[in-house]
Amino acid sequence: KASFAQERIWLDEQIRFNQQQEQKNSCAIYNIPLVVKVMNGTIFINRLRQALHAIIKKNLIFRTYYNLDGECLKQFIKPISDDEQQYYSFNISTISTKQELRTILFEEETNQQYFCLHKGIVFRCHLIHFNKSNANQDVLINDDVILFNFHHIAFDGSSFQLFFTDLKEAYKSNQLNFNEYNLNYIDYSLHEQNMNMSEAQEYWKEVLKGYEVDKQLSLPYDYQLSSTQQRSGKGSSIIFQLEKSLIDKMLEYAQQSQVTMFQLCLLCYYIFLYKLTGGEKDLCIGSMNENRYRQELHNIIGIHIRIFLFSISTNYSITSNKTLQSLLPFIQTIFQFESSSQLSNDIGLDENILCQLVDDNNNTVAKFDLSLLMKYDTIDKSLICSLEYTYDLFKTATAQTICERFQILLQQLFNNSSFDLENQLIYELSILLPQEIKLLQDINNTTHIDFNDTKIKCIHHEFFQQSIRYSQKLAIILDDQSLTYEEVLYYVQKLSWYLINVCSVQNGDIICVCVQRSIEFVIGILAILTCGCSYCPLNINDPVSRLNILIKETRTHCVLLHSRTENKLLDCITDNDDVKFVNIEQVIYSSESCHSSKELNIFSSKQVTTDDIAYVIFTSGSTGKPKAVQIRHRNFISYMRSLKQLKLITENDTVIQLAQCSFDVHLEEVVGSLILGATVIMLQSNKNMDIDYLLNIIRYQKATYISLTPTFIIILCDFLQETKKYNSIQSL
Repeated sequence: KASFAQERIWLDEQIRFNQQQEQKNSCAIYNIPLVVKVMNGTIFINRLRQALHAIIKKNLIFRTYYNLDGECLKQFIKPISDDEQQYYSFNISTISTKQELRTILFEEETNQQYFCLHKGIVFRCHLIHFNKSNANQDVLINDDVILFNFHHIAFDGSSFQLFFTDLKEAYKSNQLNFNEYNLNYIDYSLHEQNMNMSEAQEYWKEVLKGYEVDKQLSLPYDYQLSSTQQRSGKGSSIIFQLEKSLIDKMLEYAQQSQVTMFQLCLLCYYIFLYKLTGGEKDLCIGSMNENRYRQELHNIIGIHIRIFLFSISTNYSITSNKTLQSLLPFIQTIFQFESSSQLSNDIGLDENILCQLVDDNNNTVAKFDLSLLMKYDTIDKSLICSLEYTYDLFKTATAQTICERFQILLQQLFNNSSFDLENQLIYELSILLPQEIKLLQDINNTTHIDFNDTKIKCIHHEFFQQSIRYSQKLAIILDDQSLTYEEVLYYVQKLSWYLINVCSVQNGDIICVCVQRSIEFVIGILAILTCGCSYCPLNINDPVSRLNILIKETRTHCVLLHSRTENKLLDCITDNDDVKFVNIEQVIYSSESCHSSKELNIFSSKQVTTDDIAYVIFTSGSTGKPKAVQIRHRNFISYMRSLKQLKLITENDTVIQLAQCSFDVHLEEVVGSLILGATVIMLQSNKNMDIDYLLNIIRYQKATYISLTPTFIIILCDFLQETKKYNSIQSL
């Protein structure tokens, strides 16, 4: 059997990057090119090829092929022969410019066709003559390049030195002395597969218990892909070096806290992700580490890499110091830390030949969505960071901004006397850039408007006022149905009278509404507010168990529904016999005539203030019990006046009601629009995600305002740009 690391790489190529289909825009992600430049001396090509053959004979990993047997990936060893084409590819090129060299390097790093795992081609050698058209083509001289390329399934970072040690010996003596009974990578694989992994499996199950493995981190993406969608592998990296004074402060803090630089840098990355994701508390970060845990493995070429998962639930109300103490996707983000001294890249094949390993920083592939590598040099105390990102999700400008934000965070933590690491809370940290802070200050200085509290009215009073002002204007439209402001007011008063006189609701009661997107839905909300009660939405798409929890949590005595939700609520009706369930349609469309002016005077006797609770919204309950959020009339009215002041929504707008009732933005779209005198366009139930239906509504109703999620905005903007038919939209 293949090792666990080999299985992981093989599966990653086949599934996440789907290289079997050879996608047009995808690239190889596990090619490891090494660039060796001849600095002094002459290298004989035939002698080099003989040395490579000796290395392949000694290291079985270079003549291993892989096949899937059922659900098991197996590896097989090819017997040694003189036919080198069975084991690796060998190429010779002649170039005249550095740009040609860069093109070759790019091809070596990204070409999917260079390796073939099921044939055992996991290694290649490309010799490059530099501007030597008339020279001896059988040798390499100064400035020529040897480009070794390995597939990661057979090679890792620690294999570099082993490979070059063997190369030096084989080239110098034209042979490689070894015992055929020496351990090879396949021996390690057999040992690993026979190990008892039950304890390790139970440990990781416990560590990841409750973590949503398919959860997409809320990073500042430019493009949208789910964590399970295939990646192209294309990406890049941005390298930046931290200031010496900042590194000194980090070293001082690490020493005082008795932690390693790895732990401290990992903590900083955790805090940064917490801020970058807008407060995501449940974070899981991967980290790749060398796994040569026994002395016998130190001299075996192969992949000895394991991925650790660092999972932590961050609490915004704790300090950075406490977070450090708590340190012990599906992996979307990787953190790597390397601590070493600067070593020479010189490679001497013999006394007269000096080569140099060239460090190529032009990374063009990305294995993960976002990765941070921090290299700490123990000699000169330098810390170099490299942020690797995928083009599938991020633009270069966005990645650059992420780097700048990370440096801002580090400065606040360690180089800013205004932030107290011991006592200040994590959420008080800021990753705003200087220009963003200045912009906010300018906005606050120039656009601050103080809404006079004495002029703020309750939500339903504002609606009554607009109903008088725009009595014959269309207030609500749903396909072929529509109501004017005057008609909406009529039905609101009719339902309100029923709730007060028949259902005996009192000021401050919470009334739940479980109604699909409809005209009755709007009437129900306004009627509840007119009664002096608080509105609480129930999403008909939620499980009955959640609906029951919310009904009990609000202690409501009345739930509004309509014919399309009545059947879904049968179990709720049975479980809550002390709650009155009212069908809105039966009340407002009854043949009973409108009540007299005397009867309607009951509304004026309702003492409702702007400090009363207008509505209650519950959280999703993903971290446990759903939590209630209460919003007052005053807050909602102030918010809507802000939108009007910014001319985002005015009486001239036509607003699409798109949001589900689980999100309080639906109140902005429905109630907020009506108290500003706008027209509300309701969509059919379960049609809010139908792009064709939505675009037709925008076109025929000449919608001017729509509130969307970022993903939906991208889809809609692309469509609007292509068609140029829907020019009515003014605000998104």
